Amino acid sequence: MIKSLLILALLALTGCVGANPHQDISQNQESTKQASDLKQIKDLFYEKLKGQTLTRTYGENTGQTKVIFENDGTFRGDYFGKIASDGKDYGLTDKAWLYYHGEEIHSSEFEGAFEITGAIDEYTYELSLKDFKITSKLGAYDDIYYHVDFALGLNPEASYLLYRPGCPIKDLEKNDRLIEIAKNGSPDGKKTRGFIIFNKTDGEIFSQKP
Repeated sequence: MIKSLLILALLALTGCVGANPHQDISQNQESTKQASDLKQIKDLFYEKLKGQTLTRTYGENTGQTKVIFENDGTFRGDYFGKIASDGKDYGLTDKAWLYYHGEEIHSSEFEGAFEITGAIDEYTYELSLKDFKITSKLGAYDDIYYHVDFALGLNPEASYLLYRPGCPIKDLEKNDRLIEIAKNGSPDGKKTRGFIIFNKTDGEIFSQKP
């Protein structure tokens, strides 16, 4: 009944402007189908991502940001780094060296959601970072630790891609670090293992550990 009323309304509107009603109805049906297909894709991959951990780290002194997926694309996680990782200095290093023979340590806890907003091909999907916020309290604690207000790799203004497992490595964005990480985690050097999130804007990569 509602669908019939919608079609009649579309006919009335298109009749007023002299458009082809059959063409507009066809376009509307195609848009509805695409929206339905996208919902199925989102539901499938949100379920596959649930419970999975994706990590941004490139080795010693590069910091580590860990994203743990929960329901419907939502996630929680934490960041851990040092001055060498993120370039921030909060003045705790002298005390850290004096008492602990170490340097100040940066950390944060956060939550947010990755929304799948479109499909580029069967292996690649567009993502949008939503509702991202730092949940830890900003400031120093326990002598050498400092809760920061960021997590490396996560930027609400950035553009993101999600690569599903089995994506041909040759089809990834032409980013040397992305390709290297994909090959290191691949069983055959040709296809990705696990999910990969690529922050296109900042060149950051979140991947699943082998």
